[in-house]
Amino acid sequence: MKKILILVKDIHIRLQIEQILNQYYEIVVQEQLDTDSELFDLCIADLFYLDRYGKLLVKKTKNHSLFFPVLVVAEKNDLCIVCDQYGTITNEFILAPITETELKVRVFLLLKLKKSMYDKSERRETTHEKYLFDQIQRMAHIGFWESCSMHPPWLKWSDGMYRIFGVSKDIKPDADILLQLIHPDDRKSMKDWIDGTNNGKQMNPQNSRIIRPDGDLRFVRGSGKPVFNDAGVVIGSIGIVQDITEQKTVERELVEESNLSKQLVDSLPGIFYLFNREGRYLRWNEQHKIISKYNDEELSKLNPIDFFDGEDKKRVAERIENVFKTGCGSVEAKFVTKDGRKIDYYFTGRKILYDNQLCLIGVGIDISKRKAIEKALYENEQK
Repeated sequence: MKKILILVKDIHIRLQIEQILNQYYEIVVQEQLDTDSELFDLCIADLFYLDRYGKLLVKKTKNHSLFFPVLVVAEKNDLCIVCDQYGTITNEFILAPITETELKVRVFLLLKLKKSMYDKSERRETTHEKYLFDQIQRMAHIGFWESCSMHPPWLKWSDGMYRIFGVSKDIKPDADILLQLIHPDDRKSMKDWIDGTNNGKQMNPQNSRIIRPDGDLRFVRGSGKPVFNDAGVVIGSIGIVQDITEQKTVERELVEESNLSKQLVDSLPGIFYLFNREGRYLRWNEQHKIISKYNDEELSKLNPIDFFDGEDKKRVAERIENVFKTGCGSVEAKFVTKDGRKIDYYFTGRKILYDNQLCLIGVGIDISKRKAIEKALYENEQK
């Protein structure tokens, strides 16, 4: 049974990984790694342990195995750190929150790649194993490849690779055919990536566009590792390609939706605000910055009640708390700007759930002209 080492600090994520993989593999959870630790078939680690044991993982890989898979659990915002700082030791990453299917697929493929490259005897798979492997590739839109630079050199593609690139299995794959399928604007970067891998460099994952023979434009993400012999000489490489067209489409739609949302918020005649129960601003519009005279960095550090003083500060704080209790509310108060001006404003608030936390969303409308008119009418009536 394959043995998997888990180095994950978050106990909830760690338990989730154990529950998903425990019935298929022998799971070993550790909080430290040393040079005497037993070599495992695969390591699942997060950024906390990569920071601590990254160099040791590289050493263990060189001393004990030509290919020691490392699957990194990371947040979306941490992907740049994973690629830039730990690209030489990571083979694949999985984004939190983890889904059962994706975790099984990535672990299976990494172990499969290791077996495919180094255990020749186990390449004689049963019909059921081939079917299962093919279904996994279809489900995850993944294909894998392996190459050998020895004489004669060769390049092999899995069925998933032919499906992704939309070419017949009768075609013998090589670097030239691959580059012809790459979008012209991405060919140079892809060639540099191939040359770097063939020269023994650990290259960062490569995102590219491909144009299939039927003219269909697709987005793919490829990653690979050079393979060395006992003398440290490059003898080939292995890697994975994933069709990420659907992901790119969703990302583009999210960006367009976000841009529309921002334009709508910035078009409001008053100031817009969104903050959590602790009083930390999460969003605001351009009008808020123009009126308050604070920039983005300053606003991110301010509390909503910082814009009021005297009795208004106390009253606004009470109304904010009431919104979180009842769901909505409003208040009139003088809004104090950075330069000390005090402007009469009417503020609204509504409780919502945003980014998995209770927040208050609302707008503030300048009512100083209305107040001036009311004051003039009152004085006229008194006269």
